[in-house]
Amino acid sequence: MKYRIFVFVFIFFIAKVSFAQVTPVYVVLFTHIEDNTPSGALGTSECKQQYLLLRNKMISMANLAKSYDVKWSFEPDWKLLEAALIYEDTTIIKSTNNKNFLRYLKEDLGVAIDPHSHEKSGYNYTDVAHLLDSLGVGATKVIGGHVWDPNLTQFQNWDRFRVPVKGTKYPWAVWRGEILMGSGTPNHVNDPLVTGVWRPKDKLNYFVDDPNGNIFCIGKYIGDITSTTELINLYKNKKVSESCMLTSSYHIKPADITSQFGLRAIEDTVLKPLTTLRNGGEVVLTDFTALIQEWKSLFNSNACIYDPAGTTNVDIGNTEVLDLDKCYPNPFSNRIIIKGISGDTQYELFDSRGHIIWSGKNIEQSDFSYLANDLYFVKVKNKNLIKLIKIIK
Repeated sequence: MKYRIFVFVFIFFIAKVSFAQVTPVYVVLFTHIEDNTPSGALGTSECKQQYLLLRNKMISMANLAKSYDVKWSFEPDWKLLEAALIYEDTTIIKSTNNKNFLRYLKEDLGVAIDPHSHEKSGYNYTDVAHLLDSLGVGATKVIGGHVWDPNLTQFQNWDRFRVPVKGTKYPWAVWRGEILMGSGTPNHVNDPLVTGVWRPKDKLNYFVDDPNGNIFCIGKYIGDITSTTELINLYKNKKVSESCMLTSSYHIKPADITSQFGLRAIEDTVLKPLTTLRNGGEVVLTDFTALIQEWKSLFNSNACIYDPAGTTNVDIGNTEVLDLDKCYPNPFSNRIIIKGISGDTQYELFDSRGHIIWSGKNIEQSDFSYLANDLYFVKVKNKNLIKLIKIIK
């Protein structure tokens, strides 16, 4: 009898250990096709030739991803879609199960297809979504890349998608995106290197979560494969709570896919290492739509922004936004006084773009008269407590 009890307890212990796994990092592999692709004027033989070459390479990429059971997200701009409407005839679609190649990618090869738009040449995101519908693909709610910085003239006004938006090329079309990926800047020279999921409050409070917001943002982090291991270690080393979903996205560039040995390089440097991590339970390879669904169901829609690199100095995973009266005067001119905080406290001051502009322990003795009029945040770090205070100058 004692032997049986011992065996039962031993088996239970082994089972408990085997199921004690670290929370995985969620990774999305995607490819953007820009608004100048394929080259050449639509309807010309040059454009058709370039279209067919690109078509074949994208199908090869999709087959490679499927062979590893890896989800791949394909995000084309308007020109490729207009070319598909022109060139996908009965002869061409014979090689893709009598479907245009975008339907074939989605229905036969399991590719996620999202809208992507630079919003040039008279086309906006709604027009791209409409073209996907016209090709029988059906547009997702993913806003496949956007400029987030409100201080730049190129800012794309992402928060207009809180309500349905009409097309500009096809004004009868209406579409509302709700999932932001990318959070880029022009030429990606100053992208915020954050990981996590949140609901941006507004233009000037992009890194502040609004629990009632209807737009979701997914942090891409550094956007390479090596950094995925860094995020995994944040969980393993208990630096991030398991209630915080860490995210990363990697752009498989069209030039890499179309180069002579590009697919082999993608297989060796991207797919193989990521599938090894996936098979070890350390990452989930997914698409942007499925990621948000899992964030809602498995993470209880818990907003979390984590910035291990310190580029934005924003981490609201375990923070509380204090009332404005905790900081005065507000608006301030040269001095900032914080009420109700005592002990060994570290302060950080950063602007609406998330760039740190001052840090130290003596914020009340510092002179900020040199700062331009703007919205600012004070990050208060006291022991294990982190709080954000919104201030205005």
